[in-house]
Amino acid sequence: MEKIFTLLMLFILSGTIVRAQDSLMFSKKQVADDIAFFMKSAADIHPNLYHDISAEQLVVKVDSLIKVLPDSLSVLRAYRAFAEVTAFINEGHTGINMPKQMRQQLKAGTFKTVPLQVTGYDGKYFIANLLAPGNSLKGIKILAVNGEAAEHIFKRITALKGGLQSFRKVSAVNSFRLYLPIIGITQPYLINYIGENNVKGMVSVNAISESEYNTSIAKPNNTQPYTFTVKDDLYGYLNFKSMVSYNGFKRFCDSVFEVLDHKHIDKLVVDLRENGGGNSQLGWYLLNYITDKPFRMAGESERKVSQQFRTYIEANRDIYASQYTDFLKLPNGAFFKIGSTELDKPMDLKYKFKGKACFLIGPYTFSSANMLSAAIKDFKLATLIGEPTGEPGNDYGELCNINLPQTGLSGFTSTTMWVRPNNNKLDTQPILPDYAVSNTAPGNTDAVLLTAVKWLKN
Repeated sequence: MEKIFTLLMLFILSGTIVRAQDSLMFSKKQVADDIAFFMKSAADIHPNLYHDISAEQLVVKVDSLIKVLPDSLSVLRAYRAFAEVTAFINEGHTGINMPKQMRQQLKAGTFKTVPLQVTGYDGKYFIANLLAPGNSLKGIKILAVNGEAAEHIFKRITALKGGLQSFRKVSAVNSFRLYLPIIGITQPYLINYIGENNVKGMVSVNAISESEYNTSIAKPNNTQPYTFTVKDDLYGYLNFKSMVSYNGFKRFCDSVFEVLDHKHIDKLVVDLRENGGGNSQLGWYLLNYITDKPFRMAGESERKVSQQFRTYIEANRDIYASQYTDFLKLPNGAFFKIGSTELDKPMDLKYKFKGKACFLIGPYTFSSANMLSAAIKDFKLATLIGEPTGEPGNDYGELCNINLPQTGLSGFTSTTMWVRPNNNKLDTQPILPDYAVSNTAPGNTDAVLLTAVKWLKN
């Protein structure tokens, strides 16, 4: 009886937490109207919204999804519906933003998640560290959560993202604990797993807050967009995680190469494996330090003119300044040509790097980081080590937000078709490494970085 009472209280508490973090409700009609609004807006903004699915096929899929929606939807359930719809377009640059309520509650500690630090997925199991208070397990294989098999959970989570399967996989791993409540799996979490010596186990745990998670993880998150260290007086390691703040990165970059010059270090690793993009000018500036070869960041690309993007530009004048003057002169529906066949001659910088450089890439190397990797690959500016990047060399980007009037949620889609630097418009492949290495080494060993260091020494 005591066990039954305890379980009953856990479910009551679970329901209380779910209601606390997701009390706003929408009608089915509100969500359906906003889906229609998003699709109409995206078709106006995007250079070719139907690049992977026909308009007719998309309508059938969207109608089928709307048909089975409940009459009333919570914020999380509405978010899931929008994510599934935008995933039909199958592109990493078209999607739905995390709801404002969810962001606020994560920050406040009221949106709690499963105490798992997921580090990988092997095709059948999620690999994870259990971070429950008083119950810590490392490197376990997750068989099921609340009776749902890991394979099925993976399939449901990756259905919330578009793009290459490798990109959707790494997104599922990195955001596993946030996705679980979105697909309706909430506490108490009954976790079936395989532990040490292949012994199967089962544990019941409650959700933890964001601050509790960050305190518990084995490897604390580095939130800096770029950091630099000298390793063993042998090589420089530049962890380039995000392309933000051009002026800040320029100062950072100048200091990095001054240090390398003064310390007479002629070996450099640039890690792009966690870089989801940003301002491609940061990548351009970095390349000016490591090469004397002429290059360009993109081939002959084009950007679509739409009323929505005009409005977006006007609202963000501080970002776009006057760079869109000629673009705004064109009528809606026209295409503005960008990029060229001309190559940029690198600047003559004081602390130009003359040594050996390699870049680490992987499935989360995306957007402007993918563009940087493509420039390196196409013009042989350095060596790429790791796994294929998370999107094709020819892909869409340069986002425009879409604010949804009924639910208050917001989404985004692409305005630009970027052609890879070698101008091969028919290439559908991601950027491939020169040396293919997966992080399959035991424990916390970084096989990709070890390979890079070995390559530098040779």
